[in-house]
Amino acid sequence: GLGLFELVTLPCLNLTAHAQHCPWGTGAAANAAIGIQIGGTVITIVNDEVSVDGAVLTPEQLGGDNAVDLPGGIQVKVNGDSVEIRVGSVIVLLRRRQGPASSVGYWL
Repeated sequence: GLGLFELVTLPCLNLTAHAQHCPWGTGAAANAAIGIQIGGTVITIVNDEVSVDGAVLTPEQLGGDNAVDLPGGIQVKVNGDSVEIRVGSVIVLLRRRQGPASSVGYWL
C-alpha cells in the first residue's frame, strides 16, 4: 500500500519507526522516507539527507567518524548507503537501495 506505515515500536526504548511508502515501478511500493522517534528526538531520512528534529546533519556535525552523539544516549552514524542509530546496546540499521528503475528506498 501507499502512505505512512508504522514499522516497529519498542516500548522499552520509547522508540517508534514509520515509513512513507511511495509508488515504485508498476503496482509496487517502496520506503521513500523513514522517521524514527526516540523519546522526544525525531530522526528522519529522506533521499541522502539525515535530519534530527528538522535540522539536516552536515558533514561538519558528523565529523571524521561520520557520527554525532545526541542527548539521551542516542548516536547517529552515516556510512555510505547506511544509517546506523544506536540507543544503548540496541542498533537500528537502515540501508539505502537504489536501482536503475527506482528512486531511493530504505529498508529497516
